[in-house]
Amino acid sequence: MMRKWEWSKAEDDFKRAIELDPGYGTAHQWYATLLAITGRVEQAKAEMSKALEIDPMSHNFLADMGQMHYFAREYDEAESYCHKALEVDPNFAFAKDNLKHLYLKTGKDAQFFEVHMRTHRDYFPSSTYSTTESIIARHQARDREIYRRLGLRGMWKEQIEAMHTRIEGVSYHGLFFYYTLLGEKGKALEALEKSYEHHDFMLPFANADPLFDELRSEPRFQAVSSHGSGLLNVGISRSVLSSGAGIRVAPHFYSKDEELELTIQEIKKILETKAYEQHAASAQ
Repeated sequence: MMRKWEWSKAEDDFKRAIELDPGYGTAHQWYATLLAITGRVEQAKAEMSKALEIDPMSHNFLADMGQMHYFAREYDEAESYCHKALEVDPNFAFAKDNLKHLYLKTGKDAQFFEVHMRTHRDYFPSSTYSTTESIIARHQARDREIYRRLGLRGMWKEQIEAMHTRIEGVSYHGLFFYYTLLGEKGKALEALEKSYEHHDFMLPFANADPLFDELRSEPRFQAVSSHGSGLLNVGISRSVLSSGAGIRVAPHFYSKDEELELTIQEIKKILETKAYEQHAASAQ
């Protein structure tokens, strides 16, 4: 259900799995991920804490806790957990990816590049080919030269060019990421819409990732967030405004009846539970 973006069904499944086996840390881990990308970061941190109580030395759980703190804009805590994950497994790529996002968001270009240079080896795990070291060295030398001459912007442009020539096809979420870093909003939003059409697994994480904060007020970003059962709940949860305002949703001409019905149901739920009051209080 996670891959289908059917969050309500997925949440029911995770709750059932935890009910059947409270000691299954991975269920807590993925439930935390769902909570985070649907706008409930504080609950996500609490759920990840339960996973870490079960296995305090899991590099997966440590890195995910780092990601939860990153989503909460708690960058020092995020960095600490990611480093703890790398102490357990120095080659754990996900922890490095979290650090790269964090360093980009906080403007630590040198730290980003240092971690980036350590990720080349992650793409050649346990290879028996004698050419592996030379391939890694060649990629590192190329990136070092681009960074020296053109900085990170040069690296982003090189990545975009490479994506357009990939045998396996273009990664629209990747293009969304790099165009955002370059500040090219139009191209970033176009790639975002393509990413939605291709149902890219990583797309929902954009709802929580601070790197995309500057795009969040863009109507096209909100349209994707509001469209479909996959991202609808996130779009609504982020559109609750301060006292005296309403609820923003962005239906399109291609919105389906069931998607609009879900929108109405969610609005009713927000009004019935008065969930908007906590947002109004925090906005004052």
